[in-house]
Amino acid sequence: SEHDRQRRLDRHEAATAIVVGSGLAGMSAAIEAADARAKVVLLEKEPKTGGNSAKATSGINGWGTDTQAELGVADEERLFERDTFRSGKNARTDFSLVRTLSSKSADAIHWLKHRHGVPLTVLSQLGGHSAKRTHRAPPVDGRPVPIGWKITSTLKDTIDV
Repeated sequence: SEHDRQRRLDRHEAATAIVVGSGLAGMSAAIEAADARAKVVLLEKEPKTGGNSAKATSGINGWGTDTQAELGVADEERLFERDTFRSGKNARTDFSLVRTLSSKSADAIHWLKHRHGVPLTVLSQLGGHSAKRTHRAPPVDGRPVPIGWKITSTLKDTIDV
């Protein structure tokens, strides 16, 4: 519960977290560390935040999401893992990493949608996928939203607060 979390945090001195990189992973780590009352130093080598994540255009993949449920899309963990494993180059895909990606994908999309308001409400089925699982934002004025930029700019707004 939130009460138990607060009690645990109250028993510890605040840490300092140094996060290298301000792409999706770096900003997510910085937000989570700050939520745990850490003083966060976010380092970025480029003049702007977002890293390569800001350039992503296809979407974010996940299975078992509320978006899939709302749109009646049937998907399964084993299919997500099979499709992801097959997309690896030269059979060098690390199954444990595929499994982690699979087991955390719905939570990650939920966090972006419900905690940060990223509208990941449109689904697409891209090459190599056996179900619609690429989450995107709806078009604005008939034009596609660059989803990587949308996600990283939204997280940056959270960090800047």
